[in-house]
Amino acid sequence: MAVLTALFALGWSSLLRLPARGGSTLVVILAGLGGLACVAVTPEEPWLRYLPIVLAMSVFLAFINEMLRAYPRINLVESLIGTVSGVVVAMSAVGWLAGYKLDGGVELTAAAAGALAVASAASALRVPRYLSRALAIVAATMSAIAVSVLMDDLSMMSGVVIGVSAGLIVVSNHLLFGKLSSAKREIFVDVSRLYPHCGHGNLDVHHRAHRPLTTD
Repeated sequence: MAVLTALFALGWSSLLRLPARGGSTLVVILAGLGGLACVAVTPEEPWLRYLPIVLAMSVFLAFINEMLRAYPRINLVESLIGTVSGVVVAMSAVGWLAGYKLDGGVELTAAAAGALAVASAASALRVPRYLSRALAIVAATMSAIAVSVLMDDLSMMSGVVIGVSAGLIVVSNHLLFGKLSSAKREIFVDVSRLYPHCGHGNLDVHHRAHRPLTTD
């Protein structure tokens, strides 16, 4: 996840054409790695208790990044919003690690990861778009159900929820980024398009723990 976070950060600034790409990339990398580190070192539940602190510091760094830009600071608001949005997406990856540390987290992670992989493969098929989208959702659901059948700690209903969620995330992701003209030219765009799938980990934590991701 740490490597994927770094790759995503490199692609995010290019994807959104942020004016201060170097600083924005650094902020997103620090946010993603900081979130993963916090979850990794937290000894007991709730695993995401310190995540709001990392998010707040990352937003502060995003402001500092814009203040350090040379004049004229063109597209200041757009640059700040783009950096902060990258921070949020990068930090969503902590859901995978938190989900893995829950009771039954291995089954949960296996089902979600498999569903995302199958949905991504189905959406890449050279068939009409409406058909590939339907196939992505159905294939992801069947994959998660198969994992739930093979692993006793995961119910079939949980498999359905995970599979449908994964399929919808893949489809919506393709719909969103497929409309960006820059998505066909930048080097790290494929990573940037795939990485938001990691947010599925947060849905898994909600589904398994049945409580908010953060605490007061």
